[in-house]
Amino acid sequence: MIYRHLNEKDRFYIEQRLSEGDSLRSIARALGFSPSTISREIKRHTPAASHGVLSTG
Repeated sequence: MIYRHLNEKDRFYIEQRLSEGDSLRSIARALGFSPSTISREIKRHTPAASHGVLSTG
């Protein structure tokens, strides 16, 4: 199995798709990652009082 990290383009894609109301599963499928990877990425880069979906501060 080949492993790769999410890059900035992937993160932008996640943010766009979430803002359009798409599910984690559909986003994960489109990017070739597991839904848990997408979920962890969102939790890791979303402060509690954030205005953006993947804002870092």
